[in-house]
Amino acid sequence: MAQGLSGVNLGRYRVLELVGQGGMASVYRAEDPRLFRQVAIKVPHAHLAADPDFSARFLREAQAVAALRHPNIVQVFDFGEEGATAFMVMELIEGPTLAAMLAELTGRAAFMSPTDVVALGSAIGSAIDYAAARGMIHRDIKPSNIIMDGGRRPVLTDYGIARVLGATSHTVPGIVVGSAHYMSPEQAQGLPLDARSDLYSLAVVLFEALTGRVPFGGETTMTVLMQHMTTPPPPVRSYNRLLPAGFDPTWARALAKDPAHRYQNGAELGGALHAALAEVAQAPDQSGGARKHPGCRLRTHSHRSSRSDGRTTRCNSNRAGQSGYHAGCAPRCRYHSWATCAGPAPAAGVGHDWGGTGCDWRLDHGGGLGDAQWRNVHRGLQHEKPRHHALIAN
Repeated sequence: MAQGLSGVNLGRYRVLELVGQGGMASVYRAEDPRLFRQVAIKVPHAHLAADPDFSARFLREAQAVAALRHPNIVQVFDFGEEGATAFMVMELIEGPTLAAMLAELTGRAAFMSPTDVVALGSAIGSAIDYAAARGMIHRDIKPSNIIMDGGRRPVLTDYGIARVLGATSHTVPGIVVGSAHYMSPEQAQGLPLDARSDLYSLAVVLFEALTGRVPFGGETTMTVLMQHMTTPPPPVRSYNRLLPAGFDPTWARALAKDPAHRYQNGAELGGALHAALAEVAQAPDQSGGARKHPGCRLRTHSHRSSRSDGRTTRCNSNRAGQSGYHAGCAPRCRYHSWATCAGPAPAAGVGHDWGGTGCDWRLDHGGGLGDAQWRNVHRGLQHEKPRHHALIAN
């Protein structure tokens, strides 16, 4: 059925090609001839649609999801049936899934930066709050259900699909272990759910983005679910020592077994994430005179710093440069304050010295290089136009 729909009309929509498949449905690129735009169409797999009550549940949930309007939730435009085939028409988002992005990073032994993870958590947390205020719980938040629009804006998909199935997602063929890894303790036990269950799943996703692994693993679904229910989560910094110290207590609370002990909404979680990240730039100097780089837990006279070429070197300099950052240690930039540039942007033609990379960063990004090329040049430094920088802890 999946390949057979190409070239078929579903309502007024002309199906063009298959773009993705999951355990519940196939997604197609299609054309809307009335509005002259391309859309995405989700079609449930035949073994689910064979349930005589499934189509009614699917269309009922599509109607509820279509009422959601949030920049980080995929928009549903339309829904209907063509013969025995139920379908949902959504905005077409051009970008990889978060799962694909994390897989690519893992292949390079790299992680998402703390700054990007905090932005991701805040955005999806806001979407969870918005939907929950309208009576919608996702129940299946995981990296493959987050699409990175243009590689930057996270968009949550598949709202309502788990509820349509009338059961928790670990009963669905093809996504058993994948969903179990992100499942809250109360969902694993079949208890009533609220938005705090979705926030737990989001915390697992963010843990994976920071460390390259989920907090709980195992060879069987039951092993994973039992760990969610009974095993304390490992400290996030045990898998990535470059993370701010405040991240450990933040994730300990976000992954608490009892929903009452977690952050109670996405706004609270987002605030905690930003506060933990801010500690990097605001931590008091404990070096006894030699100042640390913001975010660095070692003294400046014995500082390991990620070089622009990806290697690690020891900086033996005690001499602080402008803004208190010691000279001779990569990355050094008199405007640099770890997460963002705190100082004024340089005038055109005045470059930042990123530890000898020869970066001549200008107001217009000089040289005409795109974002991806800048990443390749700096090997660990990501320019965020127009005036801010973020250090990726690779």
